[in-house]
Amino acid sequence: MSRALPPAPRREPKAIGFVGWGAGNDAVFRVLTELGAQACAEARVYSTDYDIAPPQKLHRLPTLEALFGECDLIFVDTPPDELEQLLPSMRLAISDRNVIAVVGPSLPMQAVKSHLQERKLIRCLITAVPGGGRATLAYYATPFVSSEELAAFRGLFVHLEHVLELQREEQFEVVRGLAGIAPAVLYTVADAMADGALMMGLPRADALPFLAAILLSAARTMREGGEHPAVLREKELEAEVAAAGLMELESAGMRGLLMRVVKMAIRRIAPAPSSE
Repeated sequence: MSRALPPAPRREPKAIGFVGWGAGNDAVFRVLTELGAQACAEARVYSTDYDIAPPQKLHRLPTLEALFGECDLIFVDTPPDELEQLLPSMRLAISDRNVIAVVGPSLPMQAVKSHLQERKLIRCLITAVPGGGRATLAYYATPFVSSEELAAFRGLFVHLEHVLELQREEQFEVVRGLAGIAPAVLYTVADAMADGALMMGLPRADALPFLAAILLSAARTMREGGEHPAVLREKELEAEVAAAGLMELESAGMRGLLMRVVKMAIRRIAPAPSSE
């Protein structure tokens, strides 16, 4: 069962390295820089190509051997086919001190382990927005990563909104699906409710910030209070206005629809195996 962990003591690896530079590594670097991670001041990067231009402040290294020799924690963000080509070179460069964090969608961990064998591997997903502190992190670590190394890894992200340790790699795609669909669903709900308010006489320009504040307050209550959403909903249903509105949603099959939305989003990432 996946579990949210309490903030870890903030300890940092001696140096941070990056292989490739796509949206994932860009988000990691931006969040760590905004949170003031000292190890990012001396971060290194290696890649033969970039999806996004890395910051000029990064020290560029010409070889993987140099990167792995200077850095303890290395974030890898490359397309799966490029990572597959890099794995033999990584196998020659890696040592027991290196922890490899594969960022975002990439090769399954088993494919990486087939080349790197019993090495310290983490697969992670970071969802970042401007400001950094509101980002979230989900990760799955192989058993070869020590508790101290995991504490150092989590410590880099201690100020994020949420850090989630996954117990199975299969859960990684579920988290990717939730992260991909949840904001769009909430924005759609807010937009539709603002249209309803407009229909009843309140301008959208007034309704939208008001709704945003209510949703933010509700999210904080769910996050900080520790109560199940169903319990919180029941409390709201003590008001007749909430009961009348929710009746319309339930009659339209809202719960089943949202469950199918999540299911389809996850299947888009990881299609169900064929029955043939």
